[in-house]
Amino acid sequence: MAWETGAWGMAVPRLAHTVIRGGEKYRGRAGLAAFLGGGAVEVSIYRSTLAGLLVQEPGSDTLYYVGEGDRVVFRRSYEELCHWHNGPLDKPDDPLKRKYCVKPAYTQLGYCREHSDSLRAHYSRCLSTAGAQGRSSCLLIDKRVKTSYSIYLASYRHGLKVGVTRTWRLHNRLAEQPHAAATELARTNSIAEARSLEEEIGRMPGFTERPHKRGLAEALEADIAAEAERIRAAAERIARRLGLRWEGDVFSVRPRGDLIPYYRRARIVDPFAAAQAAEIIDYWGGHLLVYMGNEYRLVKTKPLLHMDTLIVKT
Repeated sequence: MAWETGAWGMAVPRLAHTVIRGGEKYRGRAGLAAFLGGGAVEVSIYRSTLAGLLVQEPGSDTLYYVGEGDRVVFRRSYEELCHWHNGPLDKPDDPLKRKYCVKPAYTQLGYCREHSDSLRAHYSRCLSTAGAQGRSSCLLIDKRVKTSYSIYLASYRHGLKVGVTRTWRLHNRLAEQPHAAATELARTNSIAEARSLEEEIGRMPGFTERPHKRGLAEALEADIAAEAERIRAAAERIARRLGLRWEGDVFSVRPRGDLIPYYRRARIVDPFAAAQAAEIIDYWGGHLLVYMGNEYRLVKTKPLLHMDTLIVKT
């Protein structure tokens, strides 16, 4: 850190960077198969570990990681900074080498005037805006960027959520969302095609692009075998209807096993009202797990990002 050791320094959090590890397999029975002793479903288990919360000193383009064991105080801020940075869309990059813009955002998508027509802005617009405007951004991305996109389906106990992400980010994207099980429905080299499939599936009964209720504890407590069976049945139905070639693989991206009990019992708090130091423990499902006031708590990351909301103990 550039700040004096032992001092408190202000910082703008940009993202929670996670490392995904695989190798585990879950096998279980659900429904009629469990009753009759039939075949077990198999789910690939990936583990998400916080590499660090990327932070930026106000007025500086220097980036640092604030990670497990670091202490922070959350402060309320109302000025959102531009989301744009120079990382590539088609492959992983080193987050510490990005150049974030520090100008105030003026669009709902979070971009300043200078970068409202950047590739990053068009990518966000393509995946979050309906109609002709979103479609034109998708087509522009297809002309300028060559990469693979995945249409995925995630079970979050209350329903089934369909989404799109770049294929190389699939497991990281799922780590950002509370879910019990997930699968890749299809893969395409066109983001316009991927977005069109996402919208079509989202209009089908029982599916949504934007779920209203997703709890971390509920997702982690859900019966993985039962959710995997639900995912499998839904994916087969979608594949038949849309003529997709579904590979049949079901997976789940979960926190470290030793941290799951803390995620299950931790209560979501307003970090700005707490006004006390918090020790960062982990990140999963769009929430930081912190130790605050002698208890484990959950803090939503969305209200923190791209604003001057952290004071970091160095």
